[in-house]
Amino acid sequence: MKKIFTAFSLIGALLLTGCHSNTLDPEKVEQLLQEAKAYPKIVDYNVFCGDDVTVQKVQTNGLEKDGYVTAQVDHTSADIGQPLVRFTEKSTPYFLPTSDTAKSINVQKVKLADERLLAIDKITINAEGTRALVEYTTTMENLTPFVVMLDQEMKTKQTRETYFAKTDAGWEWEKKIIKTNGRKERE
Repeated sequence: MKKIFTAFSLIGALLLTGCHSNTLDPEKVEQLLQEAKAYPKIVDYNVFCGDDVTVQKVQTNGLEKDGYVTAQVDHTSADIGQPLVRFTEKSTPYFLPTSDTAKSINVQKVKLADERLLAIDKITINAEGTRALVEYTTTMENLTPFVVMLDQEMKTKQTRETYFAKTDAGWEWEKKIIKTNGRKERE
């Protein structure tokens, strides 16, 4: 009788351990997002160097005054197709790989910040236990001088949502991030 009780206890413990490892908790969410290389990630911006609006932005926001760019305010029809904003050596640490197509139309991709996962705020699993909505917070770190190019101030903390699906192999990330700061927008 004692052997049967011990055997059932052992089987029960194994079942509980097996079920527990298949739950979606904050640690598992972080692990899955890191394995998918979702975070940390670089937040970038495309600088349209042949655009009058960009010339005004770099001047208004002090990038020219601070020595990151030079801006050609006065130009003629001969300048069409030429960059009106030129980067200085001081700005090169913030350059990101830019496609040849983008370069051909005077676009340079620059780094704005690093976005890192800060906290898992809430995990909501559907009634069937097959899908989960995860709400979490990220933080923006290492802001660069080019963050001033945004039309609005970059919040240092961002709220995000994403979904996970339970499969035979366990929980899997659906690889869609939803920005939820005031509105939902797929990333």
